[in-house]
Amino acid sequence: MRFLHILIILIFNYNSYSQEFSFFNTDFSATSLSLGGNVIAKSDDISLTYKTTSLLNQSQINHIAFDYLSLSNEINLFSFVYANELKKFGMYNIGVKNLNYGNFQGYDANGFQTNEFHANDLMFFTGISKMIIKDLTLGLNLELLNSNYESFSAMAIASNTSLTYVNKKRKLIFSFSLNNLGRQINGFTDIKEKIPTSLKFGMSKSLNHLPFTYYISLHDLQRFDISGPVQASQSYRDDETIVKKMFYHVNIGGELNPFKKNLFLRFGFNFQKRYQMMVRNIPQLAGFSSGVGIKFSSFTLDYAITSNHVSSVSSVFSLKMNLSSFVPNGKKD
Repeated sequence: MRFLHILIILIFNYNSYSQEFSFFNTDFSATSLSLGGNVIAKSDDISLTYKTTSLLNQSQINHIAFDYLSLSNEINLFSFVYANELKKFGMYNIGVKNLNYGNFQGYDANGFQTNEFHANDLMFFTGISKMIIKDLTLGLNLELLNSNYESFSAMAIASNTSLTYVNKKRKLIFSFSLNNLGRQINGFTDIKEKIPTSLKFGMSKSLNHLPFTYYISLHDLQRFDISGPVQASQSYRDDETIVKKMFYHVNIGGELNPFKKNLFLRFGFNFQKRYQMMVRNIPQLAGFSSGVGIKFSSFTLDYAITSNHVSSVSSVFSLKMNLSSFVPNGKKD
């Protein structure tokens, strides 16, 4: 079962360039995953700023967020991000992301047991953002990734550039993000791998007469065919069409704030996950996701549940806090 979960991670972070550093594209945020994934046009969630740094704004001063995703009893993802303001310059964030695959029993070429070993990916990141003209913010980010599998290790450095346009009057947000421009420092082998570069576009729009916001995310726009290794056999390619390949780039979601208060109900749909991970002739919810958010005075709790496969459902938890609220006479947003 754990092998299946690892395979799912690889499939949905697949890129024709590299498998070593696919962790760069892993989505951790409960909010993003509940809305279908790859959300880059939501300006009130600090968890989304680790890739799309242009989403940083003054409402996030001295805020911190923790995300936890459980794929199985042993495969877990954890992250945190902290944001604050640099006076007369802009906003910055700093954080860590970790994907822990657990412990494995080692075997030699003859099938005899050796020592147990550990496998994990660890990323450190920091970024800055600044409003360059009215309503338009530029964000820059730097990431350092280290992967350790048994006695093998790999390291890479990458950067992300993003632009976010926020029109508060029309309740409209647009974001562009160019992710993972960088290079490998060292790898598992002597072969130099390329970093899995990704180009994304996202938009969100809140309705005027209904407490509802819809989200559209387009990912991996740098290439058309992102079918991935799961489509390798001819049996899976029989019903492949140009239209279906186009929709593989699309994630959609919606967020309802029913009482215009502190409760948020979310749902999402991932076209690529749906069509590549569903088992034919078996009813299932692969590709669908949902979630809920509850906002208190100084912190927010978010939960998401995503269906990756007929045998795999992921739970994601996020906790976001305004640290200024816990300091006497502190600055509150």
